[in-house]
Amino acid sequence: MGLQELFDSVKAWVNQPGQQQLRVSIPADRTDVAPFGPIAPDASYFRLWLSEMFLDQQRNWFVDFQPMVHSIVKLKYGDRDSVSLATVAQPPQAPAGTTILLNYKLTELMPYKGGTIEIDAALTALKTGSGLEPAIKILQLFSGMMTVPLTPVLGIAERLATGVQEIVAAANGRTHLAIHDALRTGGPHGLAPGYVAVIRATANDVAADRLSVRQSRLYYAPIAGAAPVPFDLYDYMLFFIETMKERDDWRLKSIQEPLDEAKKALVTGEKQRADDYRKLTLIAAHTSPDLTQADRKRVLTALIAELKEAEDSGLGAVPPEPRTLAEIVEIHAPNPALMPPGPMSLRDLLAG
Repeated sequence: MGLQELFDSVKAWVNQPGQQQLRVSIPADRTDVAPFGPIAPDASYFRLWLSEMFLDQQRNWFVDFQPMVHSIVKLKYGDRDSVSLATVAQPPQAPAGTTILLNYKLTELMPYKGGTIEIDAALTALKTGSGLEPAIKILQLFSGMMTVPLTPVLGIAERLATGVQEIVAAANGRTHLAIHDALRTGGPHGLAPGYVAVIRATANDVAADRLSVRQSRLYYAPIAGAAPVPFDLYDYMLFFIETMKERDDWRLKSIQEPLDEAKKALVTGEKQRADDYRKLTLIAAHTSPDLTQADRKRVLTALIAELKEAEDSGLGAVPPEPRTLAEIVEIHAPNPALMPPGPMSLRDLLAG
């Protein structure tokens, strides 16, 4: 079974009649984080977190069953209309009735290219004693390889989904909690940025308007108007859909490596080599599928200024300590609001 089949199986479980499960979007005013920013094509990033997972004491977790969480996210990426990314997480051994997974990253920070982002995530109960622990650890290792830049590792997602399905089948696993939803621009429906709780209960069991979030954990007011306390009545997963306009991480080897080589060549006086690596740096930033159009312009402006600074330092200068792109942007990048509209021309960049 591949990604699409695994995706469809979770969707079918969520949509089956009579499923006892409550899905609640927590408004920003009932959390301790800033209001959630809107998502806009080519101008926003998003990232999916499993903020908290709680298992109550009514089930023999870690005795008869071992929990495993897997997620699949389908979205536009680069020049591809549909890319599916899979992730696997297995909590460490812990007594039931406690939070056992907190702030687990299910996706990297990815540009929103428009259209619909479909999100599936499921908590599966795996029979213990199946001898599959080494295989699950391998799947988690594969999950850790899904880092930016994403293009070289997209093929891993398909193998990861296949491995998840084989593990679930071999361990006689069954879905315990799951979410299937969509994140899109505008409209009254869909999954908005912010917190979403998926609880193994019904609306008669839990009053949704008394749920809140503090420090990435789910809280509940036992009665209306009472002070909220940590929620521990039913099994649940708490997700956070994060959005931002500018990347807060710049671990992009495709840009950083040619930039460092260009600066070294400038210091040693290798003008042609420096110019070649300068062009490679700017092309990498201009075409990076891991940057939005707006952020791409900001990074390009910062890179040009950094290269100019290195060139002005002159032949024979002591090579400076390498800077991360975050430091470069902080020093050189202008305020995006002050930059002229429209994309930067690659031809003009390379001719500069």
